[in-house]
Amino acid sequence: SDITLSADECNRSLFGKIIGDKTTSWIGVKRTMTNIWRLSQDMEIKELSPNYFQFIFQSREDKMKVATGINWSFENQYLVLKEWRTGISSKHPCFNELNLWVQVTNTPLDWLSTEVGLKIGKAFKQVKNVVLASAGNHGGKYLRLLVTVDLEEPLPRVANIRLGEQTAQVGFKYEKLLNLCHCCGMIRHLDRSCSKRISDINNNSLKEGQYGDFMKVSEGLKRFDPTTSGSKGTPHTESPKENEHMSHPQTSSQQAETSQQLIHVPDVTPATLNEGDQDSVASASHSPGNQEALVESSLQIVESYKAKA
Repeated sequence: SDITLSADECNRSLFGKIIGDKTTSWIGVKRTMTNIWRLSQDMEIKELSPNYFQFIFQSREDKMKVATGINWSFENQYLVLKEWRTGISSKHPCFNELNLWVQVTNTPLDWLSTEVGLKIGKAFKQVKNVVLASAGNHGGKYLRLLVTVDLEEPLPRVANIRLGEQTAQVGFKYEKLLNLCHCCGMIRHLDRSCSKRISDINNNSLKEGQYGDFMKVSEGLKRFDPTTSGSKGTPHTESPKENEHMSHPQTSSQQAETSQQLIHVPDVTPATLNEGDQDSVASASHSPGNQEALVESSLQIVESYKAKA
């Protein structure tokens, strides 16, 4: 029946929404993504509404090859892909989420552990992976978090954390970050089309410097990180070549082979941040000195900052 055929088509499909204020063409999306994905069989693409598409695959293998990628983009705008679900549309809440790798800066050396990484990750909607990464030839270590960010909210810039009697402000730098409004910190648009910026200009209350390229990981640092999700990619451009629009994370099993300091966190949504949120934190095996005291102490995220007052 027609209903059965439609259900089969949906099960073989991924639904994609381009996140940005630039309207794309169906022809451009079809040509570019077909070239990048290099599927074993032909793919059909339907434009359901502006910047919202249905990608219909002939095989499950081709579909899964695309579905496991992070992150796809087109013309320097993220292409968020989701499986079919009841009621899915361009306005479905599932398209308000994006997974990004984040590097945590200014972390005290004796706090470098996966447990602390999980707590710092409470500044985001969800934590999926925590990696204690090495900065290659520089010899340093730092925390990398695979997090889910809410596209309806500004990206967090810093967070104040407390461990026992010690406090610190850590910063967040995002790997392969594309469009970012320097006025409001949103990924959905650029400065020129920011309603907040226009309103602030009209009210003579425009503040600059709250967001910017300082929130992006430099290419030099990423080059030294063997576990980075973008190790096979090149910077996103308007005229894509193969892999320019993609950044693939390794699976948890693949990462475990190259890093024993990875913890995989399946579908754990952190609690809302508040000043009473305290949990015991175990010390990392590499932490120097006061390990017993660290075990007895607790971590508290006091506040995460998305904009200056």
